[in-house]
Amino acid sequence: MSPSLIFKTLAPENNKNLLWGATLGGRIKTGITSSIIFEYTAKFNDRSDAWKNPIALGYEIGTAGHAFQMFIATSNQIIPQNLYYSTPLDYPEGEILIGFNIKRTFRNLRHEE
Repeated sequence: MSPSLIFKTLAPENNKNLLWGATLGGRIKTGITSSIIFEYTAKFNDRSDAWKNPIALGYEIGTAGHAFQMFIATSNQIIPQNLYYSTPLDYPEGEILIGFNIKRTFRNLRHEE
């Protein structure tokens, strides 16, 4: 859980300068090397009729050096400040984004003498 309090001096027209909300994210292990990941963001003030709380749901598979993530989301914003001021997609109408990430872990093979 991550509460947010954002103040923008140059807020878009018809928006408040001060916004507050919270993001809840998590990971549920479904196996030794796999898990389900999720994130949900709620804005508590300055809600318009076009605002839908952004949500993301993904599946992660890990190997010895890589992690592969496939996910669907209703917003293309990553930075929380931009997420609260953007209009997410209308997921009740079927508007979603599909994404894929690859994470690589490198090991230091130098041995201490």
